[in-house]
Amino acid sequence: MKKIRFFIEAFLFRFLLTSIEKMSLTLAYKVAFFLAQLNLRILKIRVDVVRRQLRKSFVDKNQDEIEELVERVFINLAMTAIEFGWFANKTIAEKERFVRYEGLKNLKYALKQGKGVLLFMGHFGNWELAAQVVAQKTKKMVAVAKSQKNPYFTEIVNSIRSFNHIKIIKRNFALRGIARALKKNKIVLMLGDQTARKQYVRVKFFGRKAATPVGAAKIALRYQCPIVFASLTRRGNFKFKFKFSEPINIPKQGEEKQLVKQYTRLLTNMLENEVRKYPAQWFWVHRRWKR
Repeated sequence: MKKIRFFIEAFLFRFLLTSIEKMSLTLAYKVAFFLAQLNLRILKIRVDVVRRQLRKSFVDKNQDEIEELVERVFINLAMTAIEFGWFANKTIAEKERFVRYEGLKNLKYALKQGKGVLLFMGHFGNWELAAQVVAQKTKKMVAVAKSQKNPYFTEIVNSIRSFNHIKIIKRNFALRGIARALKKNKIVLMLGDQTARKQYVRVKFFGRKAATPVGAAKIALRYQCPIVFASLTRRGNFKFKFKFSEPINIPKQGEEKQLVKQYTRLLTNMLENEVRKYPAQWFWVHRRWKR
């Protein structure tokens, strides 16, 4: 029964993607708004989780402001999902009509070091579109992908990523694949803002300690490759800003454990600064403070 359910879910997902590709972006966003309202008013999936985390993270906001932010969070998530389908088969030239770069030279400079680059992002803005843009522009993108419970769904999503020149590394072969990619001066995408079960340190995110993965800091320290923090934020009127930080190089000098925690905290703070500017664009449906 589970296999049949997975197949039906994947069929509906593929049908939705195909339909979205044929829409204008204006119509696609109207569909996103409808889906967001459907969840907010009827399905209410993770609405309480989002509300609770926003209250604890923005203690200066009153109840009306929190409720407005909850609605914006779900609208943003729906738009991100719709954009995944709408931009899936677009060329880099078509995508760049919607994207304004800030600090792209920093990524190019980091690549010139010849050691590969860790592109550190959060589940913020539209991280999937960001990966597609970098991959199509450089042909150097590698990403570690977590398999979904539905294998058919995973196959569809990864086929779109592959079409956009994103090479997928399976999580159980992650370290070996990342090491090979860095030796070839590739860009390795790492999303480091979800609760970690293993290999983590507890650092503050919105004033509360959270179990934060240390992968980016440990790999950068081990292979002496630069980290570039990036974010692609929605700016309205179908426009995005794609921002890249200056390269972050972790020195060899010092105690490894302390360096890993220091730079994990730095990357977390950089993400938090961006989320505070555009709070509706972070993935608040994730239970960030479970541990």
